Amino acid sequence: MLFYTDSETLRHLVKETRRSEIKDAGYYFCKEPDCETLYYHPESGQTFEKIDLTIHVGLKETEDPVWVCYCFDISKKMIQEEAVFIRNTPVGSCPDKVKITKVEGIQ
Repeated sequence: MLFYTDSETLRHLVKETRRSEIKDAGYYFCKEPDCETLYYHPESGQTFEKIDLTIHVGLKETEDPVWVCYCFDISKKMIQEEAVFIRNTPVGSCPDKVKITKVEGIQ
């Protein structure tokens, strides 16, 4: 499955030294965790690797911080800690406990 990525997204994530190389359109995200390539342009063969970005992409990381949402600085570890807190909070005092099922899948 291919994940199309808008060029504007790349302009926000790619280091300034490579930003001028970004084409107008046609980029895809590589979702393979073991691959160093994050974004690629199949027509030209151009790639942007992990080292080319200003942020760490959670899917590609194995050590903290593994970002789930870099826009809001939310890491996998933060969600796990919140899940433990909610799980250990009495039901009557935490209505968010119902939402815990959405983060249960995070290891």
